[in-house]
Order: sequence, then C-alpha cells, then structure tokens
Amino acid sequence: MATGRIIRFSKLNGYGFIEADDGGEDVFVHMNDVGEAAQILQPGMRVEYNTVMSERGLRATDLRVIPSAHPAPVAPSPAPSAPRPAGSTPARAAGQGGAAEDDDDSLIEVLGVVEYEREITDVLIDTISTVTAAEIVEIRRRLVKAAADRGWIE
Repeated sequence: MATGRIIRFSKLNGYGFIEADDGGEDVFVHMNDVGEAAQILQPGMRVEYNTVMSERGLRATDLRVIPSAHPAPVAPSPAPSAPRPAGSTPARAAGQGGAAEDDDDSLIEVLGVVEYEREITDVLIDTISTVTAAEIVEIRRRLVKAAADRGWIE
C-alpha cells in the first residue's frame, strides 16, 4: 500500500487529492472509492491506499486513515456552565479576569464548528484505531450539538 497526505477533499464535490509520500503525481480520490471514510477526510490527514490507473491518471482505492503517531494533547473538559448568549464575548479562563486583567491572552478560545469537528476527528482517530467513519460522524454530531447547547462553540 502507498501512503500520503490528503491535500484537498471536498465533501460537496465528493473528491480530492492525495500527495504521495514517494513523490510523483498527486493521486485522485473519489468518495465512491473510500466508503464511509469520505465523511471524515480533511486536508493534512495521513492515509494509506492502493492505486489503480484510470483514464485520467492514478486513482486511490481501499483508502484508510493512518492514526497520528503523536496524538494531540487533550485539555480537560470545562465544567458545565450556562450557555453564553449569542454574540457575547468568551468567558475568562478560570482564575483569571478582573478589572486589572484586560488583555486578550486571558480569554478562552471559542472554536467554530469546523475547527471543533476537526479536533474531535483527530482525537478519535489518534486514540481509537478501530473507529469507523460512521462512528466518527455520529460522535461528532452528538458532541457538536452538546457543545453548541452549552455555548462552547460559535
């Protein structure tokens, strides 16, 4: 099997490209050739795959996401709190704040949905090597809903 990195993948269009580790031309990947994994493919993800020659060049088949060798550290979950009103600024981090501290460094970062989904996907792939794309999609859906209900994401 060849290995590489997803350089583009459009869920809307259903296709993208892989930059092969061995150099050479980029490899076309279509959602019909990767099954449920198409739902989680994002630029930067490492993958392994077989190739076939099509009339337009190399095409990936049997694609599998490669878990990262160095999982990203996972921050502890914040304590549940009341949802932030829409349009309000993020809350100050625990133990910080007050009139003397007005710098932006003390604000908690509030992620957008896309960034949050990317973080969830990375953690799941890095920690559970047997997780399927369908399971990732369902876990992400539930976590995004819970985070949105609590005002943790924009």
